[in-house]
Amino acid sequence: RRFILSALPKKGIATVLLGGIIRRGSPDLTGPITEAVLEMFAADIAFQGADAIDLAGVMYTADMRISRVDQRIRNRAERTYVLADSSKFGQTALARCGLVSQMDALITDDRIRSKHRNQMERLGVRCIVAALSS
Repeated sequence: RRFILSALPKKGIATVLLGGIIRRGSPDLTGPITEAVLEMFAADIAFQGADAIDLAGVMYTADMRISRVDQRIRNRAERTYVLADSSKFGQTALARCGLVSQMDALITDDRIRSKHRNQMERLGVRCIVAALSS
C-alpha cells in the first residue's frame, strides 16, 4: 500500500484528505466525518503524536477529540509508533489517549532524560532515539 494520510502531496504516493474539523493551531482533523472516513482504510504504519506521557506510560492529548481519532487510527494500522519529543515525558494533559506499551515503538529525541527512557523500557516499550541536529 502506498497511502499516506497527509496534507502534503508526494510524488508516487496517493494523498488522502480525511475531512472533518481542523484543530486550531494544528493540522489535525477531528470529528465524526474524520472518524467515519478512517473506518474505510487499512494502514501498514501509523505515526501518532502525544502531548504528554506520564511515567506510567499513559499518553495524553490536550484535545479530547484527538483521543477518539487516535484510537480509530490505531485500530486500522498494522503497526503504530508514537512520536514524542523529550519535553513530553513526566507530563500529563487533558485527555488520556492510550498506553505507550500498546505501541510498536516510541520515537523521541536524544535529549530524553535517562530516567524517562529507562522507565519506558521497564514498561516494555521499545525506544528509538533520534539525534537532534545542532
